[in-house]
Amino acid sequence: MSHVIPENDAAPGGTGTQGRTTALISWILYALTLPSGGLTAVIGAIIAYATRRRATGLSRSHIDSQIRLFWSGVIWAALFSVAWVISALLAQFYVGVVLIFIVWAALLLLAIWFTVKGVLGAVALSGGREP
Repeated sequence: MSHVIPENDAAPGGTGTQGRTTALISWILYALTLPSGGLTAVIGAIIAYATRRRATGLSRSHIDSQIRLFWSGVIWAALFSVAWVISALLAQFYVGVVLIFIVWAALLLLAIWFTVKGVLGAVALSGGREP
């Protein structure tokens, strides 16, 4: 009795399509990070984690990339937030006033970067390319 592997259950690295829809949904949620203040990124990461084990091939590659992107965004946001708090404390002495705006701009650029990565990821997945 031979075992035939359907295309949806192909081995990782293959051309399986299992998880493609949820990977696309996660990319779209990542692309909506800027207008949602980051809430959709959290939802997208939860979806990515929930479907990671079932995803195969290109979809698995995209989901792994989404998880890496989420955690790198969280780390950078935490670092910028700490810098903002330090700047706010220094602003009491008129030293950190400019730093507050610089850190705020860095947080905004981080959100824009995350949004652009979400759009590019969705386009790559739709085109059948790696993230």
